[in-house]
Amino acid sequence: PSHPLARESGLLLADIDHRHGRLDLAATRLERLLVEAHEAPWRFRASLDLGMVRLAQGDVERAERHLTVARETPDSAVFLAALNGLGDVRMFVGDLEGAERWYHNVQVLSQEDGLERTDQAMTPAEAYATYQVGRIQLLRGQPEAAATTFDRTRRLARPPLADDASLSLALAYIHRREEARASAVLETIRRTQPGAPPASRAAYYLALLALAEGRGDEARRFCEEAIAGAPHSGEGVEAALLLAELEAAHGQLAQAADSLRAQFGQPGLPIHLRGKLAKRLGEFAQRSGDYAQAIQWYERTAQAAPALRGEMAYRLAVEETPFIQQI
Repeated sequence: PSHPLARESGLLLADIDHRHGRLDLAATRLERLLVEAHEAPWRFRASLDLGMVRLAQGDVERAERHLTVARETPDSAVFLAALNGLGDVRMFVGDLEGAERWYHNVQVLSQEDGLERTDQAMTPAEAYATYQVGRIQLLRGQPEAAATTFDRTRRLARPPLADDASLSLALAYIHRREEARASAVLETIRRTQPGAPPASRAAYYLALLALAEGRGDEARRFCEEAIAGAPHSGEGVEAALLLAELEAAHGQLAQAADSLRAQFGQPGLPIHLRGKLAKRLGEFAQRSGDYAQAIQWYERTAQAAPALRGEMAYRLAVEETPFIQQI
């Protein structure tokens, strides 16, 4: 167990488990490695990976603790990844300003050589931090700034982050009501990567464009494509939510809720996406007058997506009176 290859294989197996949604198994492997690995390099790497697994589980406190340990490493790559992870923790709880500070630190430290990165690839840490800054700009209602950030990221980052940036660029164009530019970006992805997950994810944004133009049937087909080709992605879940709304609008509320419950039960679905599904299921239960069920879904939302906790507390308070009256 003390051989370097054993340490490396332990990290690799934990990473595979993490990527496939086997979070408990990944955490167990990494906890064991932390106990066995007394050498600093392995301890810091295991702390970094365990912090990200704990965040994927929604355990903010332990995630932050492990990432703070990883920050002490002399390895610059692990150090910058830990800073990005701490930014992700703040994003998870809805603290955009705190997240932005961490990502900005990564950008500054990555450019300490003083070179202007206009024609060379970004480092992985810098590219991720820049992409996350773009997400923050979009969340703040700054689509112009976000589009600039995403365009730069897609040109200078490597896949798969470059694909994420391209899709986010299309979304920024949609927010700016530049549908033609958004469509061009999306069609390029689908033409250059047919059948690949990015192409399926692009289908969700094409569904938005189709719906805006009144092409409801086409929007449904795009949603179904996104769900089938990228079910665990943010776009796949958003497509399921959009499709459910379309069904509900046509009086098929029960069918819409059944579809979302099936999506919610998928193994390996990231916890923040479960939070989005739980929120919509709570809204559907509320619409149908099942306040007890609505409260249960809103409580799940607050657990899975801390950034939505304030909204869920409000919803619970609003629904408390009719729920009691129903009893």
